[in-house]
Amino acid sequence: MSSATFPYDGQWSGPTSQGTTVAFTVANQRVTTLTFSYNLRGCSGTKTVNQNLTIGVAPNPTAGGTGFGYTSANPVDSTFVFIAGTFTSGATAEGFAAYYSCTSTGTSAASDSLSWTAAKR
Repeated sequence: MSSATFPYDGQWSGPTSQGTTVAFTVANQRVTTLTFSYNLRGCSGTKTVNQNLTIGVAPNPTAGGTGFGYTSANPVDSTFVFIAGTFTSGATAEGFAAYYSCTSTGTSAASDSLSWTAAKR
């Protein structure tokens, strides 16, 4: 196997529209770990996706370019997450996420979304 380096390989991080952070790792043209923090109606937390997400044609057709996406299995589950990203260059990326989380009382689920930008470190 060759030890080729892909243009997006490395550590990425940046802010979300909620003032929290997104971070992900790219290795061998795959997003291997992706984490974003959120603040939903007074309930904050972190969602982590540990998958090997293949980088290919962006899942958001309006964005164009090269990107990745992930959707958890059950869109009405309290752990639901959908996240998509597009590489806008070899050093920048942007995207959005939709998710469920607890409400401020911690007893029920509520949905929200956020946008994010990231830069390669």
